[in-house]
Amino acid sequence: MMRNSVLRVAAVLCCVEVAQATCTDCDSEESVLLQQVRSSEGELELEAASSDWSNWGYKGFDRFGGRCEEEVEATQTAWKKAILSISAAYRDDSSSSTFIQLAEEAINELYGYDHGIVTFKPTLAVEEPFRPTAEGALSYFVGNAALQAQGRGGVEEDKGFAINAGDTWSKILFFNDLVNCVGNLALAQGYYYFTNAKSGTETGVEYSFMYRKTTSGKLKILVHHSSLPAPIPGFPTHASLMQRGEEVEGKNAASGGWQYHSTHQYKKAGWGRCEEDVQATQAAWKDAILSISAAYRQDKSSSLYIDLAKEAIEKLYGYNIDIVMFKPTLAVQEPFRATFEGALSYFVRGSIEEDKGFAIAAGDTWSKVEFENNQTSCVGDVAYSQGYYYFTNAVSKIRTGVEYSFVYKRTWWGLKIIVHHSSLPATAGR
Repeated sequence: MMRNSVLRVAAVLCCVEVAQATCTDCDSEESVLLQQVRSSEGELELEAASSDWSNWGYKGFDRFGGRCEEEVEATQTAWKKAILSISAAYRDDSSSSTFIQLAEEAINELYGYDHGIVTFKPTLAVEEPFRPTAEGALSYFVGNAALQAQGRGGVEEDKGFAINAGDTWSKILFFNDLVNCVGNLALAQGYYYFTNAKSGTETGVEYSFMYRKTTSGKLKILVHHSSLPAPIPGFPTHASLMQRGEEVEGKNAASGGWQYHSTHQYKKAGWGRCEEDVQATQAAWKDAILSISAAYRQDKSSSLYIDLAKEAIEKLYGYNIDIVMFKPTLAVQEPFRATFEGALSYFVRGSIEEDKGFAIAAGDTWSKVEFENNQTSCVGDVAYSQGYYYFTNAVSKIRTGVEYSFVYKRTWWGLKIIVHHSSLPATAGR
């Protein structure tokens, strides 16, 4: 039985490594099977591992009393149980509205739509990749057909994630790569696994969450970015990426842009507005990528482009002040880059074998980078944004669209990235 489970995980992840992850609310078999997935001489080995979040300690005051990981895991367990309850209700009676009611209750209980802006990027949403409203989230969870049957509006593409398009789920496991707290916010990044109740197939999905601690003491989700691992092997095909980029651009032209929301919550003297600060930081990130590319084009034998990458990471990412949760678009074997060195390798083709050099487009370099924020908001000293950014290849001229979620921490030196989750649209290269 264990060997079959190993093979199923191998088939889903194809040598994806989940490094130093802790499993939330797992039973004994799954704790052994899925704590860590790694490739070793062609064989997939599974072993228990513990989170190293506590080794980092907390930076500054937090409102969790040293129970950051415990509260995050409890909230993840509640999310898991909610999805499984929706699935069970659907299996019991798909014609009843019980599963829809359970989904509404779960969204109200677990997501912060009643506490502020929620940036929710579901795994398989393509035509409407961002769900800024509770109604959009409900459609994703239970499916358009279920809502239409009640005379309610839904999103046409939705098949019902919480009911697995009718197959339902029998098991969900969380594996946190990192957990951290900043003030009244909790952050988590890692993998979760979903077991199809009909086929028994296990599917691994990458996630980043940001939770806000409410006055009642509960955590509510403000940022949720889920994505499939990048296509394997290597880089996705340019054709599929170009096609997706054209679809997104066409949709923007037709609709006048994505639905956009922003709020401005900075109140301290000398601090700018939320949206302006985020846009300025994004402009600096864009300029840094283009500078690295330009230096590589000018002289790839020089170390200048590497030096520029080091400066950019030091300036824009918070590795020197806090935990950084960085899930790059095309990182597969090492999907999470918790260290400065891991980020540098991804940007300029460094010490990690799979890295081709994102900031130099694997040698082609980039000629243009554009940000398109769907939503921007601030909570205390933290800003967050979600949307698309587009990269134009300097050689092929192909424009690639990538979905992103960023969380920034305000410092005296400006905003610094503490969560970065980038992913290809669900259909790209698959």
